[in-house]
Amino acid sequence: MINFSAPSKTFLVGEYAALVGGPCLLLNTEPRFEGKIDPDGNGECVGIHPKSPAGLWVRSHRDDFANINFEFVDPHEGRGGFGASGAQFLFVWAWSHLQNNRNLQQALAVDPRNVLSDFLSFFSDQANPPSGADVVSQTVGGVLNLNMRPFSTQKYEWPFAELDFLVVPTGVKLPTHNHLKTLNDQGLKRLRDLSATVVESFKRKAAMEFISNLQNFADELSSQGKVADHTMNLLQDLRTQDGVKVVKGCGAMGSDVVLVVVDKEKKLAVTSRLQEMGKTPLADGSAITTGLSLTAEMHRRAYMQVGLSYEESPS
Repeated sequence: MINFSAPSKTFLVGEYAALVGGPCLLLNTEPRFEGKIDPDGNGECVGIHPKSPAGLWVRSHRDDFANINFEFVDPHEGRGGFGASGAQFLFVWAWSHLQNNRNLQQALAVDPRNVLSDFLSFFSDQANPPSGADVVSQTVGGVLNLNMRPFSTQKYEWPFAELDFLVVPTGVKLPTHNHLKTLNDQGLKRLRDLSATVVESFKRKAAMEFISNLQNFADELSSQGKVADHTMNLLQDLRTQDGVKVVKGCGAMGSDVVLVVVDKEKKLAVTSRLQEMGKTPLADGSAITTGLSLTAEMHRRAYMQVGLSYEESPS
């Protein structure tokens, strides 16, 4: 049995900006998606839509999947917003990569640029393709600074001792692919520039400047009408809570997920308030985790745990 796993991803900053090549920061946290492969199978594939990028990959690489059974396990049970589609593609791509590189060391050397290129190939005929930031982020892990043009990645730890974050599902799922079909590029360059200021203050560990810049980005999303009504109501409530420094919606229209940056000393109180509102935080800074990995059952039923490595480009 072979188990792939990959983190849940959340845009700290840079949703929409990534569509025009801008820099972004993504949080990779637990719980992790899983891709379970039984090498003694008959081509069964569970948990993947046939028209999704992962489904299309499987159909175009039939020989890689003809003699296995594949099962995708979503810890979010379809709630959306955490990169399920990206994780699905990453797993089936990694399985094909493993088949074509019998040398284990070579097989585990995954370059996120190759994953991204193959992912985007399924959207070449679309006017507004996704950025592919999900699959890159979930390949690398950590707190990822991703620049799309020119492409570069840099993985960080959470740098602010006095601050923490809460990742909060809203319970309302927005199909990103449908949203992108109606999106124009008006305002995206402004978001790209604002995202760059957040990234720079993050890298310099300048906490107050980071908070101010992130709030500016969140305000710009709102002014451009890129925040869903249900998310806006939640943000307005949370902004009044003691200890909350910044709140913003994450991803398309901020619909699926809200990020709350909090004073670490007030985190428990803010968490309690969220629970009173029926919004249980899914992750905080302690949940930051690694990127794509696999656990493989080897000879004599010994298990091997590895992180799939890549050649990191400079930020």
